[in-house]
Amino acid sequence: MSTGTSELPNGFRFDNTEPEEVQVMRDWAIAEGWNPGLNDLDLAYGFEPEAFIALRHGDELVGGGTIISYGDSFGFMGMFIVAPQFRGAGFGELLWRHRLAILKSRLSPEATIGMDGVYAMQQFYERGGFKFSHRDLRFEGLLQADCSSQIGAVVVGRDLSDVAIEAICRLDHNEWGISRSDLLRSWLRAPDVVVARIGTEVSPEGIAVLRPCERGWRFGPVIADGIDAARVLVATSTQGLSGQQVQFDIPEFNRVGLELAAELGLEVSFGCARMYHGPMPERPGPRAIGVMSFEFG
Repeated sequence: MSTGTSELPNGFRFDNTEPEEVQVMRDWAIAEGWNPGLNDLDLAYGFEPEAFIALRHGDELVGGGTIISYGDSFGFMGMFIVAPQFRGAGFGELLWRHRLAILKSRLSPEATIGMDGVYAMQQFYERGGFKFSHRDLRFEGLLQADCSSQIGAVVVGRDLSDVAIEAICRLDHNEWGISRSDLLRSWLRAPDVVVARIGTEVSPEGIAVLRPCERGWRFGPVIADGIDAARVLVATSTQGLSGQQVQFDIPEFNRVGLELAAELGLEVSFGCARMYHGPMPERPGPRAIGVMSFEFG
């Protein structure tokens, strides 16, 4: 597929995103109501700066998007946004096509590329070679009560040891099927993140990661063996957050996740079509309850 560079009008060009422009993209996302995590974009930029692709008009940032590489066998097309004043002129399509071509060039020929795309654009993504797998649903609402009485034998971590982080990364890889340890290490140590764990430091059986967002808090990733374990992890990680907004991104096929969202009184506010380019991976198993991020896989 063409990168679309030759199709850009005079004065427009594709480029790498500068560090200060990450905040510009975040501001655009906030204006759209996407409610990004306070540290999500900075963490991803620190992990892979070249994953942030910019479209410019002169020195002005017109649009941007991310193309994360997890090794050479899996990539993820994430955050994708164009400044409001440049929408409707075809720049979004050119930027999307360019990002896909660049990401494919960075991966092996047999690699899989994933994305969470809005439903309205699903046919467009299919024309670009993506196939539908399932829907990822965002549930949100206000926590109704402090559930600390349900905590049980759960460890809450804010300053995790290297041993604990490596064990969580292995668990995440086993359940989600994506080797994203380099990004996840930073994700787990981000400011104000809360990590609840069932099991030992070296052999965790389940985790719930909760991070602050522009508005409220968002889970991800969440791994639990059944509804009882999921309840305990959520109760532990949300101590003291009664009355605050939480968001939980759940694969629609995960029955435990849907049951948990209903118990928490959360309602669907948004959803994406999880799609893949290249070999279709197996769906995550029933323990993979909460998506890490719509933007980064």
